[in-house]
Amino acid sequence: MLVFWASWCGPCRMEIPTLKEIQNEYQGKGLNLVSISIDENKVNWEKALSQEKMNWTQYLVENEKIDLVKQQFNFSAIPLVVFTDKTGKEIMKFTGYDKEQKKNYEAIINKFIK
Repeated sequence: MLVFWASWCGPCRMEIPTLKEIQNEYQGKGLNLVSISIDENKVNWEKALSQEKMNWTQYLVENEKIDLVKQQFNFSAIPLVVFTDKTGKEIMKFTGYDKEQKKNYEAIINKFIK
């Protein structure tokens, strides 16, 4: 489960509690949650990490590679959640925030890890 986000993105920050629930429920059961920030300001990213206390792998894309990452994953809006299988093949992609999205995430997770 790849989550593309940024500290300045309101909808991204609103989704974090859902991501924490997913992480807590599926940690150690086969789900690998990774957040990838496209923040251009490392200090803002680090501040957001400190505030949000997300206990899964976090990456910050280097400024000069942000456009390349957007092209590679074919997106122009965040938050973006990309589910992949164990080989890295994309299974499903969700763009934007929806307070009801957790059930969609869980449907994908349960299909592939149980």
